[in-house]
Amino acid sequence: MKATTPLGRIVPTRASVTKVTLLALIAGAGLSSGATFLTSITLTNVTGNEANLTGLVLDVYSVDNTHLLFQAVNGSGDSGAAIDSIYFQDDGGLFSTIAFTAADSVGTVSYVVGGQPPNPPGAGSFNVAFSFDATNNANRVDDGEIAGFIATANNPIGDNIDLSEFKVAYHMQSLGAEDEGSDTYVGTGPENIPIPEPAAATLGLAGALLLLRRRRI
Repeated sequence: MKATTPLGRIVPTRASVTKVTLLALIAGAGLSSGATFLTSITLTNVTGNEANLTGLVLDVYSVDNTHLLFQAVNGSGDSGAAIDSIYFQDDGGLFSTIAFTAADSVGTVSYVVGGQPPNPPGAGSFNVAFSFDATNNANRVDDGEIAGFIATANNPIGDNIDLSEFKVAYHMQSLGAEDEGSDTYVGTGPENIPIPEPAAATLGLAGALLLLRRRRI
């Protein structure tokens, strides 16, 4: 989240604080609002064309019992490095669809279905189930940016989820001293990730509503 600096100082009343809190909770009540962090998949270089980058991860969140949120994060610290194409392998057949979501992205990123090239270069027997390509160079995931994807599960997610047969690949562009190199980075998910109770966001909203009701009596 990028912070903003207020232009003037306003001392809020207790009622205004309650109202703002409630509005924030309601605004976050969309599909991925109550998303709970589950795990982070670290990607490593499999082609070795350029120096290895760190800070390339896929963060995984639970949204509800049929949806996960994947966030492709470029925290490489390299101002030239960009995630051009993103590929998902789903040998366990966990997901029926994966779709790009601008609402869960950070920065000027935009992706369409169909990685280019169709398979991640140099990744070997990577079985592509879903893939995405940046709409243009300006919309790739640059350093400090995030691309969000909503995954719909074929079956309800229970108390845990096994991502050991799930892989992600990033085709990186604009690498090296002259920003002309490329590399492929791959990461594999862990197995048996516990799914926490989806109570936090819902209880927060219910509590705010109850507080307002009590103040009106």
